[in-house]
Amino acid sequence: MFDGRPVLPNEIYRWANHQSVSGTTRTASVQWKTFAQMPTPTNQFGSAGIAPQLPYGTHKIKWTITDGCGNETYCEYTFVVADCKAPTVVCHNGLSVNIMPTQMVQLWATDFLQYAEDNCTPPTTYTPARTS
Repeated sequence: MFDGRPVLPNEIYRWANHQSVSGTTRTASVQWKTFAQMPTPTNQFGSAGIAPQLPYGTHKIKWTITDGCGNETYCEYTFVVADCKAPTVVCHNGLSVNIMPTQMVQLWATDFLQYAEDNCTPPTTYTPARTS
């Protein structure tokens, strides 16, 4: 179960260390993989999965390494996922208004706003409804 909904076995993601080799360089990264993407005897690195998408906050990853003799060691790494990009705001260029006989003008912030967006997940874009 994931957030109250059943998940099919072929859609369950697991944390996995994905490795690739190019020449004499081996690269490893943590990815989410389905069972079908995991390493097998005929494909020792498995298929590429997807990069983890974690919620904002502090997380910890624990690496456990074992050898063929049963020796084991581990290290832990704490990291923070934070939104470091400010939202984008785009205003209308050349906006003009008529001054009322009362010499007052009523303006709303949305009158100036062409659109605003943030890179949060899921992506959100706000475009005000134009009523003129």
